[in-house]
Amino acid sequence: RPADLAALPAAVAAALADVRAATGQADAPTALLDAAALLTAYRRAGRAAPPGRVPLAAAPEGADRRAGAAAAARLGALLALLEPGARGAGAGGRADGLLQTWLQLAAEAGLAVPPARLPALLDLAVRRPEVAAALAPALGARGWWLAGHRADWSAALEPHRPAPGRGAGEQGPGEQGPGEQGPGEQGPGEQGPGEHAAGGAWEHGTAAERRAWLRALRRSDPAAARAALLALPWRSERAEDRIAFVEALAEGLSAEDEELLERARADRGQDVRRRAERLLALLPTAAWAQAVRRAALGALALERRRLRRTLVVTLPDPADAALPAVSAGTAPAGVGPGAWALQQLVALTPPAAWEEALGEGAERLAALPVDGGLGGDLHRAWARAALLHRDVRWARALLAAGAAAGHEGPLLALLPVADRVA
Repeated sequence: RPADLAALPAAVAAALADVRAATGQADAPTALLDAAALLTAYRRAGRAAPPGRVPLAAAPEGADRRAGAAAAARLGALLALLEPGARGAGAGGRADGLLQTWLQLAAEAGLAVPPARLPALLDLAVRRPEVAAALAPALGARGWWLAGHRADWSAALEPHRPAPGRGAGEQGPGEQGPGEQGPGEQGPGEQGPGEHAAGGAWEHGTAAERRAWLRALRRSDPAAARAALLALPWRSERAEDRIAFVEALAEGLSAEDEELLERARADRGQDVRRRAERLLALLPTAAWAQAVRRAALGALALERRRLRRTLVVTLPDPADAALPAVSAGTAPAGVGPGAWALQQLVALTPPAAWEEALGEGAERLAALPVDGGLGGDLHRAWARAALLHRDVRWARALLAAGAAAGHEGPLLALLPVADRVA
């Protein structure tokens, strides 16, 4: 049937007349389609604001000292390398460490992340706790304002919020930005410590609310947080939630967490197991950590060969039932199963254990030759161990010996500024 174009709003009718005059199209089907397109655009662009809505408070202006153009460009290049499917340095893992170094340097200089990069960084912080920890001090007032408008961003960043006046653009004492709470107030989805009442965030909240609640409880009462996790039907939780729950244990980690971490180490998800193993490795009294340490130390000896001291490696046998199980994943191309198992064991062992076992200091051990062409494997594992255990002496020794094996950026980030410059 013919369309009743006379019923169009005046503005749409005028626009339709202009279109028809410009195109010379006068047939009814074309007029109908043109009218439909114009009316759709008119409705979308001309919608009145719903009554009773309060506009969001504007982002704070002028509160942050922002990084300059060159630094901002470098940050953009690093983020591009970390995008899924990106090629180049990011594929080798270096961009991740360099990004954390960039954020740390910005925070130390009192600079905030450029606003245009905030959404990408906040999304990355949700997926990567190490990025969240590095980002928080450099987020700035505008960044905290933006994070407060999304539950997943807020939940990822809140555990790392700097004390007032410490981070770039942070508010002074007594000042509250959007999403901040005063004394005694609770964040979105957070209950007070120890509250397990039915209908609370822990039982019925969103994933972000449950994680925020658990982190808050872990900070105030580690034992209560541990009990809440032990009472969970663990296997029925989503994989990403199980990962977040394990990561929450990093704050206030103690020997009492061993039982819970052992349960997570038996998880069906490899990422859950890996995170549990990294935390267990930080507990020197944990039975699994001690087994890993014995296996690692048994694979390396210091011998005198051709008038010089040399590190001699005995590759572990992955088929050995006595070898502690480590969630290693698939070995990269060109790395044998024994060398891959060695890397996993050494990467979890406290670096200081080698000084005690071999009777040499970190600087000497990092500079010694390694027999059998296994120096790269050993040095990569030592670098990972120095990062896991936050061992500044070993980071300095590996960098000085040129044995950082692709971990230069993260190892530099461990050092004080003066040492980093040198």
